[in-house]
Amino acid sequence: MRILSYVKAMDGCTYHRVHLPNQFIDADVRTVSQLSEEDLAWCDMLIYSRHTLVSVDYLNKFRDKYGFKIVVDTDDWWEAPKDHPKYEWWSRSNIGLQIRQHLMNADAVITTNERLAKEIPNPRVYIIPNMLPYGKLQFGVRKTKSEKVRLLYASTIMNYANTNLIAKAMEKLSGLNIEIVIAGYHESPLFDILVSNLTAGKIPHRFIPMKPAEGYMSAYEGDIMILPSKPSKFNSFKSNLKLLEAGALKMPVVVSKCDPYLGFPVNYFSSDNEFVEQVTKLVEDVEYRKKCGEELYKFCKYNYELTKSDRLKIYEEIL
Repeated sequence: MRILSYVKAMDGCTYHRVHLPNQFIDADVRTVSQLSEEDLAWCDMLIYSRHTLVSVDYLNKFRDKYGFKIVVDTDDWWEAPKDHPKYEWWSRSNIGLQIRQHLMNADAVITTNERLAKEIPNPRVYIIPNMLPYGKLQFGVRKTKSEKVRLLYASTIMNYANTNLIAKAMEKLSGLNIEIVIAGYHESPLFDILVSNLTAGKIPHRFIPMKPAEGYMSAYEGDIMILPSKPSKFNSFKSNLKLLEAGALKMPVVVSKCDPYLGFPVNYFSSDNEFVEQVTKLVEDVEYRKKCGEELYKFCKYNYELTKSDRLKIYEEIL
């Protein structure tokens, strides 16, 4: 089996849904950032994330000529909500329409969960959850010491609106011995809102700059991950990857009680008071914090270990 992994840009989606998993299958895999006729003639299957820099007509010309299968992966909803930073650009550029065209044109589509699978405009959809190679590459446990208990917020500025959920609750935590670590920082006026929501203007904080996808977990420094998420249609279609990342670090998570994060041994909240209670208990009880982190690690490693994936069987079925 010859698999052509097309990584047009090594963003998080491409890394986790194409590049990383294809490193762990027993097949002949070739990874390219640009498509050539030579590569397309070589492969049995072309797989890429959501849409490419070339048209479906271009791909179809070579598919008809060489007979390879086209597989498109989409790991979230392709229509940005109005509170998304890229909403205006996304709408003007018709990105959602482009993604739909690629999904409709594919021989098969891969996605992360049943909720999103039901929305995909293709009769042949396979669900492969995000999985990690625990203990390998950047997904091993790293422990660093700190005088303060570090609350890690590790999400891109695209999700800044979710921090509105905990803005008032953070004020009630300002008396604790905590520090906010914001991973993935880059220049943006929206970061002022995000920082205000996470710190209430009182809690010490620091930034860790964005890292390339192949090493982004090196920016994850903390003792407790906080993961607010609005219970919206857009958010529900996302994957549970953040919990898998926290599990790799044996880090407990205080997370909104909604999809896509249900069903994990984590600390859920649905209100300000619940958020404050969960964070406070984890901050003040070191043994409880360690126990929660260990439980999440064991759960994730058992259920989401990449080397146990049935991805290769799915590829065989598609072919």
